[in-house]
Amino acid sequence: FYDVKMDKWHMSRTETPEGRYAYEGILLRGHTALAVLNSAIRRPEGGPSIWNWRHVRLARCDDLTQGKWINQAWLMPKYGHTALQDLIQGPDGCAYLAYAHSASDVSWVEADKAPLRHSIARIHDDLKVETYPTGIEAASTRIFLDSAKNWYLLGRPAPNKNLRLWKLDPEAGFKSTLEYELPGTDVLE
Repeated sequence: FYDVKMDKWHMSRTETPEGRYAYEGILLRGHTALAVLNSAIRRPEGGPSIWNWRHVRLARCDDLTQGKWINQAWLMPKYGHTALQDLIQGPDGCAYLAYAHSASDVSWVEADKAPLRHSIARIHDDLKVETYPTGIEAASTRIFLDSAKNWYLLGRPAPNKNLRLWKLDPEAGFKSTLEYELPGTDVLE
């Protein structure tokens, strides 16, 4: 963290006991930060990919000049897949994460068969999480708010298909109220 007023870099780290993590996003507000971390865990038995993204940790730092992070496990299935897609700060100050997730306590075979279900999570400053399954089937979604604070989700329902824009109702658990197809977007990557 670079503090402009002090003309100084501050270094810190947080523990990730499960192994290798990368951050999906970090929201900075002055000297505070909230981060969402996704793991890349080696699958010892192989499978479609030897690396598996499934565990998610949340971390916060109340003062980046001190570098003390509090982190906690959030999604930690024994077997499963998690695709983190977008992280924004909402108008209420909470973080909002769009992601797809499947899990199994039985086996990789069961986890690989399970559909990835799309959800939006509301993450509070104390790292408490509220999860809202959207029922939307789409990959690489992005969350948008317009100037009237209406919520939207942009995503692609299938490869080589046009993008869709869904208007969401946060009062109804982020369920879609309108869907728009965006013609000609099938060629965008």
